[in-house]
Amino acid sequence: MTALPCPTPTKSRYATTAAADQAARHVQIPVGTIMRAYECQCGWWHLTRSSTPAEPIPYEDLTPADGDEQLLAGVGHNLFADVVARDIHGRGPIEEALALRHPTNALRWKEALKTAWIASEKQMAARRGDTSAQAKEWRARAEQYRAALRVRRLEAKRRAHPYPRTQGQGLSPAEQVAVERARAAGRPRLEQRRIAGDVAVKLLIAAHEDEFYGLFAAECERLGLPLTARDEARVQRGLGEAA
Repeated sequence: MTALPCPTPTKSRYATTAAADQAARHVQIPVGTIMRAYECQCGWWHLTRSSTPAEPIPYEDLTPADGDEQLLAGVGHNLFADVVARDIHGRGPIEEALALRHPTNALRWKEALKTAWIASEKQMAARRGDTSAQAKEWRARAEQYRAALRVRRLEAKRRAHPYPRTQGQGLSPAEQVAVERARAAGRPRLEQRRIAGDVAVKLLIAAHEDEFYGLFAAECERLGLPLTARDEARVQRGLGEAA
């Protein structure tokens, strides 16, 4: 069967749907919308933008599923910030919204929103003395943005830490590791190596917690340092389990 002429000859061509899907994953974040593959009448596969949903995305009610996080896997700092910015403005596709809210990415999302808030504070401070009409118009738009940013930060905090803590309770070892890994994304290689070392130490302590606190207690005793009630409880728990 002879293929028909291509109606979009300037588009990139892919021989298989698998090749087109792989290309879509590479370009969808920089483009700012989800791309999908379709088979053209010419016999090749092309990419096109997914249609934008007519109804606003119910962000608070979104429930990410396993696999949704993969959209942002390996995405660098700048592209991740672009995704976060689109989400703040409500312009991103639902696939990006689900990926941000997945537990794997929630802590990184929370940190990116904090960075955006700090940047907005600096911008507001820089133009505080400007009383021009243009500055007033800018401040009105900036306050709308900051209102949306506040909402996103509250949601990100809830999703990143879904279980309430009692006063004085810190992050669990697993949460500490997740925070360190989130901070490593997009950083220079030297800093990533340092963070990798910190993560490895945390994982090692978590795997041998009883032994670690036993050594810690012995070293404190050698130095004449008293143990805190929290450390004492950990040491006693370890001794009980060892017995």
